[in-house]
Amino acid sequence: MANENTNPLVAYAEARIAAWQAVLASVKSALTLDPSGLAGEGMELASGQSGDLGQPIDLPEGAFHGKSVPACIELYLSAARKKKTNKEIVDALREGGVESNSKLDNTVNAALFKLKSNGVALRFKDGWGLSSWYPAHIRAVNPAGATKRAKKKGSRKAKAASKVIPSILARDGVPPLLPQKANVRILELLRTKPEREYSLAEIAKHIGMGVQGARLALGKLVKAGSAKMSAPGMYAIGRPQLVAAAQ
Repeated sequence: MANENTNPLVAYAEARIAAWQAVLASVKSALTLDPSGLAGEGMELASGQSGDLGQPIDLPEGAFHGKSVPACIELYLSAARKKKTNKEIVDALREGGVESNSKLDNTVNAALFKLKSNGVALRFKDGWGLSSWYPAHIRAVNPAGATKRAKKKGSRKAKAASKVIPSILARDGVPPLLPQKANVRILELLRTKPEREYSLAEIAKHIGMGVQGARLALGKLVKAGSAKMSAPGMYAIGRPQLVAAAQ
């Protein structure tokens, strides 16, 4: 490690400055070979697509102190000046004193994908690098956003919901109605006669939904204060000021 008295913020700034100086040197070199400036369009870094910006910079002791795991990863990659694998990043953070309530490997992996979704880091087959190292056309090939795993997970949840809800309705012998949300139709009924109480069966029949589905919708309205259960199985309109917010 470098001088222990070096301020971590200064070390971080120096690492970023050194990285941009390497980019500037690469641009100047390309312009020397091609005075027209055309080489600057879509050019790679000095060492091609490897994400290697030259000699690494030693971080001072305590550089990771007080920082979040994503911030530590960004600082480490800035100083390393080349792509690093998950294991290399975990080892470096552990050596630097980073601790986690859960397994550090899992924490680092989650933080890396968070940096990727925020457009800070890019993932390659041979490791992770900072997006600031690469030109626009490489960042476009490795876009930020939800990972394939997250998309698949969301897709599985959507498919599960699409099966569960219709099955509840079918069990009660009522086909699902789609024109309006169930909570809107329920509130319309309850507001017809605010002084009256409606049974669960009446509400289910009115909105064209099974008893189980109506109970779920009513439960959300009661929790929000838009409806109230005056007695077991009996419902009435809730506080007026909360009715509009529930629609």
